[in-house]
Amino acid sequence: MNTLNSRSVKRGIYNEVARRLASKGVHVKVPTVRMRIIRKTDPRALEIYAEILEERMAALEQANGRFHEANKKLESINSTKTED
Repeated sequence: MNTLNSRSVKRGIYNEVARRLASKGVHVKVPTVRMRIIRKTDPRALEIYAEILEERMAALEQANGRFHEANKKLESINSTKTED
């Protein structure tokens, strides 16, 4: 997952994990959350991280699908204009 899309998916993810942990009563700073996820020492943080990644990847796939559909429509419109 080393594409531009993966960077956009992971952007701000540690902040969101820290926010969700805080809503569950665990108040930690973002750098601490980051190290816990990288070192894989906190199962709650890892679970939340995985959930967020899954949500974002699903949203990205859905957006890519909409983009490709719109692109196909434009291509068909352009091809009909050039035929006339």
